[in-house]
Amino acid sequence: MFDKIKELNELRKQAKKMQDMLKEEVIVVEKGNVKVKIRGDMEVEWVELDGEQRKDLAQAFNAAIKESQKVAAQKMRGQMGDFKIPGF
Repeated sequence: MFDKIKELNELRKQAKKMQDMLKEEVIVVEKGNVKVKIRGDMEVEWVELDGEQRKDLAQAFNAAIKESQKVAAQKMRGQMGDFKIPGF
């Protein structure tokens, strides 16, 4: 049982390390008069529209991304509901 806990802790450490690495990745995309800067962890840094940075748009995109991640997590939990880890 302690081996499983150890494995889970190691997986959490690896996931945290991956999240930290993704935060360092920066992607800038420009389409027409819109420019977006987003990190690899899906956090929108800024949105520029017609040369003007719009924090309200970045905040709206971030809120939408978080909501979509919650929906995806719920769907995955529903699919994995019968999955049990031995020893827990």
